[in-house]
Amino acid sequence: MLWSAPAYGNQSSPALSDDGAFTSGACAGTIKTDRLTGTRLWSFFTGCTGGGGRTPVYDHQRLYVRDEPTLPRGYLLDAGTGQLISRYQVDPAPAFAGGLGYFLYAGTLSAIDPQTWSTRWSFSGDGSLASAPIVVNRHVYVGSSTGRLYALDASTGAQRWSDNVGAPIYAPDEHNLVQPLTGLGAGEGMLVVPAGNLLVAYGGAG
Repeated sequence: MLWSAPAYGNQSSPALSDDGAFTSGACAGTIKTDRLTGTRLWSFFTGCTGGGGRTPVYDHQRLYVRDEPTLPRGYLLDAGTGQLISRYQVDPAPAFAGGLGYFLYAGTLSAIDPQTWSTRWSFSGDGSLASAPIVVNRHVYVGSSTGRLYALDASTGAQRWSDNVGAPIYAPDEHNLVQPLTGLGAGEGMLVVPAGNLLVAYGGAG
């Protein structure tokens, strides 16, 4: 063990940058800890407290934090200073690749330029998109609670293919943990989709 330090959030996982580890808890409270020493570098709190917490997402010196009870749910923080930059709309955790962020909100997946916050494209599928998106090999994958999985061109949003996996692909419940956390996973040329009580694997990420 190199070090241990107080974290924040009892239901979330840390996110890492080159210099820090970020933990996030209730009310979007967030702590940045030095990766080498365990020293707290900054903290961000909104004035309320509680249990739970959602896993933050780090991309290009920015930290994307979420809180279920507040609207809009997203808090965009400067990863270097912990200062609040803006708020944004999101449900599950966003994904980032190729200079774009992929945000799912109210059943619609949008590709957004994080610098200008302009929307490149949007996709609603069957109207029931639910899973956190994942980007693999220039394709964005997102699942629907109807059981349909979509593969989209990451640059244009054009649908490349879709398939019914045979069971609902649930949205992750990061607040109450009524059901296990769900999300798509990829690695070694395989895409794995949790659907109902099934695991469905696609070769070549589709």
